[in-house]
Amino acid sequence: MSTPLAVDLAIACARLTRLAARLHGEPHGVGRALATLDQFGPMSVGAFAMVDNTSQPTVTKLFQRLEAEGVVERRPDPDDRRSSLIGLTDAGRERLDTLRQNMAAGLDPALDGLDDDQLQTLRRAAVIIRDLADELSPLDRPQAGGTAVR
Repeated sequence: MSTPLAVDLAIACARLTRLAARLHGEPHGVGRALATLDQFGPMSVGAFAMVDNTSQPTVTKLFQRLEAEGVVERRPDPDDRRSSLIGLTDAGRERLDTLRQNMAAGLDPALDGLDDDQLQTLRRAAVIIRDLADELSPLDRPQAGGTAVR
């Protein structure tokens, strides 16, 4: 059973995520992929697909494009020589930083219109939302060898 607060929170976060993707100027999947690899570290295509709730063929195609752009690289899996892990390159980290700066620059004008109480409320809410996400994250956190826990 979902509560109105849970539904409102999910909708607001989804809308803000879509807005942020438009603000950073990259396809949504690119920013999400770079941020996921930054959060979890190198992972297999299968683990990424589980964490991102995306099909493996879609992830494979995305990573091939990102690898050609030099923002991700394929590395041997130290636990399984037959497999590889995908991780960020230095260029990938720089691109993610740029995406995040572009998002912030796009959101800043709206934040500038808020009063101090509203800004403080948003700061507290951001911490609470981050903590909730951390609490829920173990459900899809990849384990060693690039497999995700469900």
